[in-house]
Amino acid sequence: MVPWPNDLRARFRAAVAERYRITVDLGAGCGLRQGEIFGVSPDDVDPARPILHVTRQVKLVRGRLIFAPPKGGKVRDVPLPESVSRRLAEHAKQYPPVDVTLPWGTSTGEPGPCRSASRPRPEWR
Repeated sequence: MVPWPNDLRARFRAAVAERYRITVDLGAGCGLRQGEIFGVSPDDVDPARPILHVTRQVKLVRGRLIFAPPKGGKVRDVPLPESVSRRLAEHAKQYPPVDVTLPWGTSTGEPGPCRSASRPRPEWR
């Protein structure tokens, strides 16, 4: 994988609707995949360290959106650059987070019991 040069990334970010620019920041600044970006919750930001906990992704399975572990079940902590942290905070002020409930996917990909986006499954941490 070859990262985009800064000028190309900046032009792309500027072309994206303002509400969705945070997706570019999380992808480029934290290395998150698309589904992981859609699964980010305010609770994933570590209040004590510049870390983002990657605990879930949003997947489309048989036409239904579900929460699932990150690709390969690889729950992880990634560095959260100050610039991305600042943009996340600004984004949350402009577009306040809402509770989202989707079914959790099982290991077979079938929908499982529902959980809130802000409450990751404890056994994943």
